[in-house]
Amino acid sequence: KTFDFSGIFTDFLKFAAPAKKLQQIDSLSSRGRNSGGVLLLIRNCYAKYVKQVIIDCENAITVTIDKSLWGTDKDILLLACYVPPEGSPAYHGLELKDGIQILEEAVSALISDNNYYLMMFGDFNARTSCEQPNLEDMLNYSPDSEDSDDVSCRVSQDKVVNAFGRSLLNFCFMFDCLISNGCCAGDVDGDFTYVSPHGCSVIDYFILSEELLLTNLCSMKVCDRIDSW
Repeated sequence: KTFDFSGIFTDFLKFAAPAKKLQQIDSLSSRGRNSGGVLLLIRNCYAKYVKQVIIDCENAITVTIDKSLWGTDKDILLLACYVPPEGSPAYHGLELKDGIQILEEAVSALISDNNYYLMMFGDFNARTSCEQPNLEDMLNYSPDSEDSDDVSCRVSQDKVVNAFGRSLLNFCFMFDCLISNGCCAGDVDGDFTYVSPHGCSVIDYFILSEELLLTNLCSMKVCDRIDSW
């Protein structure tokens, strides 16, 4: 099944990884609902800078952004992704049961020659509390002041680290990336990204190569939404 874009998002390039029906071993799929799926929209005015590449990972869309767009010294590999949670039927029959590790292997195959900066966002179902990967050459940076000495940790309203969270921190360390949530202007409080009657967490992230986050002073905001968990 594919997305139907008839008459919508006409000003955008559209890249889609449609949701898929899981094995009939969980309550969601037994009711006929699909799981996962990713949609990436890029404005047409940037089309000449963007090229899709294939990644060996479901629920992920990957494009390259030409270095001339933002004046970087390397092209940017941009990933929009969804990682099924721990214990999901999506891992049924797979050797690896950790979606972050699966993503890591797929990304490694694309940037083994280190010709790209990395920009990644989506729902990782990973909880990392206030932790940040320990990069040896971390520059002084905080969302409040460029002169701050607090460089290695983030702020987060979520105080839990789960297994996927540890894998995500390792992923960031392997690829010299930083988590911008709670470490970037606009999200100084590390706002929850998932809010429901059953609990709140930070599982959705915007992740950047260290050089992109620390030299291009980006800003992000977690918006309040009331239409969906």
